[in-house]
Amino acid sequence: MSSPLVVTGASGGLGSSTLAAALAGAWSKRAPLLVDLDLTGGGIDVTCGIDHVEGLRWPDLGAVRGVVDPDLLVRSLPASRGCAVLSAGASRVEPALGPPPREAIDDVLETVARASTPLIVDLPRWQYWPPDLDLHTWILLTGTRTRELADLDALLHQIDGRRLSGGQAVVVTTGPEPDRALIEAIEDHVGLTHIGHVPRQPALVHAMERGRWPGSRPIAGLLDNLQRRGRPSAA
Repeated sequence: MSSPLVVTGASGGLGSSTLAAALAGAWSKRAPLLVDLDLTGGGIDVTCGIDHVEGLRWPDLGAVRGVVDPDLLVRSLPASRGCAVLSAGASRVEPALGPPPREAIDDVLETVARASTPLIVDLPRWQYWPPDLDLHTWILLTGTRTRELADLDALLHQIDGRRLSGGQAVVVTTGPEPDRALIEAIEDHVGLTHIGHVPRQPALVHAMERGRWPGSRPIAGLLDNLQRRGRPSAA
């Protein structure tokens, strides 16, 4: 089974969805699946510039019960640049449909974890995560200002350790670049490794506004760091 790479922003507005999408795009040679778990949002397919592409979204999967054919499910999703996307947002089949019930979410996540493709998951703060689905790496994205670091501390206090069974959490910073002393202070305080910094880049916003998949050299470098630590794999 695939062990997901999960991205969560410790504060709102840090760009965690953009980071998750850019990591998927940088990994396109391995045909990853990008999973959006902001189920009440407008959809990460908009972030990727593929909201016009036909395919199933989360609202279309509310009747799923049990594990279905994972590769067939992945093929039914919108895709671009070698990446399939399981997005929130409105159904293209029945726009009035709302988010799926929790049992459907569980079964769909278990299904895609069995697909022959790496998984990258955009997981908002406080969002539900099935406790028995092991993670490979959980990226906690944080800013470096005092309030943003306090938000990271609060998030870590909310995380149930069982959710990290079989995986590891790491810290990525964004915004003003921290010096080595601040990085060491963050690592000492939270007990996690800092694996990279992603500056906030206007080019990423411009790419999304023009309907292009986001990406940047710092994010590609972050993926290299993750791969050196051991990447999510499909068995």
